[in-house]
Amino acid sequence: MIEYNFDCKEVVISELLKLNDFSGCEKIKEFIRLYQVVEDEKKKNLLKLNLYKLSGQLDVRHIREFDCDSCEDVTEVYNKAYKWLNDYNIERQRNKTVKYELVKDDVYYRGDTMTSPLTPLKRYFVLQGFDEKTIRKNFDDFVLDNISNINISENASNFICNTHSIGNFFPVPQGFNTGRSNFGKWDSWDLVMKQIYLWFQDNPNISVQTNNTALTKLLSNSKNVGDAVNHCVQWLKNFSDWKDFVNGNHLNSYVDSKGKPISFFKNHSLENPLPNTLEEMEEFFKNANNCILKRGIEIDKKLNSDSEIINDTKISYKDDLIQKVKNLRIKNIDSIIMTLTKWIPILYAVVLFVLYYITKDKENSIFAYGMKPVNIFSKTIFINIILFSLGVALMISYKRALENKNWKYKKLLKFIMYIGSFGLTFSLLTITLYDANVIVPLINRLPNIFGYSMAVLIFNILTGLFYLVTLISVVCFIVSIIFSLILEESRETLFRVLYRVLELILIAFILNFAVLFFDNWKLFIVIGIAIIIFFILPALFSSGEDGLLKLIDSKGNILAVFKKHD
Repeated sequence: MIEYNFDCKEVVISELLKLNDFSGCEKIKEFIRLYQVVEDEKKKNLLKLNLYKLSGQLDVRHIREFDCDSCEDVTEVYNKAYKWLNDYNIERQRNKTVKYELVKDDVYYRGDTMTSPLTPLKRYFVLQGFDEKTIRKNFDDFVLDNISNINISENASNFICNTHSIGNFFPVPQGFNTGRSNFGKWDSWDLVMKQIYLWFQDNPNISVQTNNTALTKLLSNSKNVGDAVNHCVQWLKNFSDWKDFVNGNHLNSYVDSKGKPISFFKNHSLENPLPNTLEEMEEFFKNANNCILKRGIEIDKKLNSDSEIINDTKISYKDDLIQKVKNLRIKNIDSIIMTLTKWIPILYAVVLFVLYYITKDKENSIFAYGMKPVNIFSKTIFINIILFSLGVALMISYKRALENKNWKYKKLLKFIMYIGSFGLTFSLLTITLYDANVIVPLINRLPNIFGYSMAVLIFNILTGLFYLVTLISVVCFIVSIIFSLILEESRETLFRVLYRVLELILIAFILNFAVLFFDNWKLFIVIGIAIIIFFILPALFSSGEDGLLKLIDSKGNILAVFKKHD
């Protein structure tokens, strides 16, 4: 299964680089040459887009027909990640070799690119001052002629890549793809969301009546508007309301806190479909990137949560294991580390607890100096394990979050993040080695090597450096924690960290109680017997009625009457 941030154009690029025959589009040769020599990654991304578009002119069929939003892997994502499509079958489109669709009872859905990159990019270069007629006439020639002069921002570069990732692909009904385009001007998903939102507003009870004004406007460029609208209505009737539509299609990143559609830039509408300034253009790219990536992550979480569900009961344990291994992804390393963060300290504590009761009476045991499990959570090595794991998890989370930010001081923040995580770990490791009596013998040898005065000076310098490094590391770590509250992408990780700390504190209390029990087991047994005699047995064997407990002497006289719950 493809990853949420994978640029599906890479599939075509890898095939083009292997190709020798470019019949149908010899121009691709020049683009490949430029792609291989241009060092600017932003310009390479633009060339990649041109190569992908031009590949549709080649005579080689499997390359010419490849479409990112309807290839087999992406169609499989539709089938698995969208609950309302789970019972649809994946089939090849008629007369196509590598384009697929989802079919059930003569109803089909095909992939669509939610926000297309070409029209916004043309507008982007026009706003930079390039000739609009030249760009409209032949965009590919424009890029070839101006590749050394054009400027591409980080937001624009990321947009080119993100538009061909799973967060920007969507299964749509018949007639929807071409109907809502308006020659590319309306190929922006925030505009689609607004019209569908209006449709749900106009139709609070879709089973009773249907007001299709909003859809008719959106699909006004369809060859057959009526059919396109009808197919769209049948699609929308899969959902009970607007909220169900948003959740069922992983569109939460496209709505605000009140559940209303957001805009990629101020006053973005069907009447004002393209940015009018470079500032609006950058806002468009930034917001589109944010929506696409967040949606991709949401889809990815859905796929991963269902990865262990196996529909085919005939699958062998070996095949199952292979599939689970394939589903492991490097991008989930922070989740893996968080899991290890939970279990390593727990296992560490349990092992020490067991060893304590095995070896506590032996003179030369590791617990000869009285260390007990109750003190484990204050030991430096244990803290080191926790903070190192949590630091790495946070660091990975920050890195991922910062990749999506266009901040001037992003590199500085990354540096602070590294210093805080690794610097604090180094300090704790130093303390651990000191406590383990590894550093002390080395310090004791300094007077023999350098003399007493020089040894004292060296020790003071090293101690001062240690405290300075620790102070800087702690400050940097705190700054990173603060920024984790600001960065939405890493906020979840921070809360998981805090939850893990509380969880470990609870374990410490449990082990503490266990120590008290084992060290004072006779007392606990006496208390347990007393509870049984005075509270449990009288309640079980009383002859009382109506919730009463009666004490009776040998002659049958009632000595006292108590409520059972007194």
